Amino acid sequence: METLNIVSELSTVDAKIDSGAQLLGLESRYKIIRLLAKGGMAYVFLAKDLKCQRYVALKMMHPKKGIAELDKQRFIEEVQITSQLDHPSIISIYDLCQGKNGEPFYAMKLVRGETLEEILKQVAANNEKYISQYPLRVLLQIFIKICDAITYAASKYIVHRDLKPDNIMIGQYGEVYVMDWGIAKVCTPWETKQLLRKQSIYDFEDSFVRTLREMSDTQSEATAYGQFLGTPMYMAPEQICADFEIDTRADIYALGVILYRIVYLSNPFSQSAIKNIFKEKLKGDLDFSKKTIFNSGCKRSSEILNSVIRKAMAVNLSERYQKTSDLKVDVDSWLHGYATVAEDASQIRLIKLLLSRHKNISLVLSLFFISLGSFCYQGYLNVNDIVIDKDFLELELNHKSMESKKRLIAKLKLEQELNEYRRHISGIKEQLATYNIDEANIKKVIELSEQLVILDPSSKNYQNLISLYITNKNYEKANDSLVYALASYPQDSELANLINNIK
Repeated sequence: METLNIVSELSTVDAKIDSGAQLLGLESRYKIIRLLAKGGMAYVFLAKDLKCQRYVALKMMHPKKGIAELDKQRFIEEVQITSQLDHPSIISIYDLCQGKNGEPFYAMKLVRGETLEEILKQVAANNEKYISQYPLRVLLQIFIKICDAITYAASKYIVHRDLKPDNIMIGQYGEVYVMDWGIAKVCTPWETKQLLRKQSIYDFEDSFVRTLREMSDTQSEATAYGQFLGTPMYMAPEQICADFEIDTRADIYALGVILYRIVYLSNPFSQSAIKNIFKEKLKGDLDFSKKTIFNSGCKRSSEILNSVIRKAMAVNLSERYQKTSDLKVDVDSWLHGYATVAEDASQIRLIKLLLSRHKNISLVLSLFFISLGSFCYQGYLNVNDIVIDKDFLELELNHKSMESKKRLIAKLKLEQELNEYRRHISGIKEQLATYNIDEANIKKVIELSEQLVILDPSSKNYQNLISLYITNKNYEKANDSLVYALASYPQDSELANLINNIK
């Protein structure tokens, strides 16, 4: 169903409204006001319910002669299916009627908003208003609501078969509606169990190739009817296999394509011809290397979302998500910093995610272990000093013995190394003084400052190094160095003030 372009269609709008009004008849409770949208099989009008005094959307088949009986049955079945799906993200049906010539039409809730397709196109066109209103986080929350609706439909053994952004309406107040259930399929519970036993579509490859010829004149983003049902860009590969009965996993594939559109604002297939698109679908090779994730402020790895998309769009049915709720959980997990099923996270990955979700706890734990390490090291130094003093006393008392001479030599070497160590620190400080802190020298200055902190971990040297990190916008290293510095100098206010400069 495409949104009406008022300017280009102005000359025919009145005629369509007149035809719709004639179809309703004079005694109808609905008064048509204007045309909202049109599709291949039906029009949608804004109308007023004269009995209830409310505005509704009125969908009716094209008022033309010779409408096929199958099309009428499919139209009526759409109403019956949709009206029995009682879910906040599935549009409410108010009434099913017949026009004066027997043509069916129905009234449904009027949604004031726009389609997800329109939103994605505006975001892709860098429309600042849409980018600020629909960052990736919000778009993924919309996607989760779509998954909720499809999960509910699957619980009623309904397969939508035509999921795409054009059939998702976003209301003015954030409502999400899955629309257009015109080619939905009703599966019996027994049939669904039988379908789930089929694990691969490769047994039907001959059927697949034969039906491709039927698709040559069909647009990749338009709903098609006939031997195959759905929109080629979003159809699962098994949907065009004549000998293969689809199940709810076909909707999961379409959701994977929608997720790809949301994340990358582009189509997952490079080809435009329908036959070539389905050849790409059968290969199942999705290339993410040249794609850029929609920048929205979500500081999460896009590689994990790629794993989710791959699993949703898997050609082999056994590798695809088996339930829409599983796909929803993975997307929600990614949003909130949890591991997804698709990524098969290791224990180290799980620990990292735990710490990233609880940054305050991880900082406290880091400071605790750093403090504990510093305490143990200081204790070791104190014990070592006592041992050195005792050895030196023995050396003085037994200086004539060979052992005493060896220890005396060792002490002299130690003093020599200490002097060399101090000269090395002085040399680094003198070298630092010769550099101007600018773009050309910043990396060399940071390298020397890092060496200086290792040799002389004083509060002042830490401050200088952290400031250099901040100047170079390396906030992660600045944060790590600040944690270590505060562990050694917790009362230093100048160090603490540097926290405000780390973004």
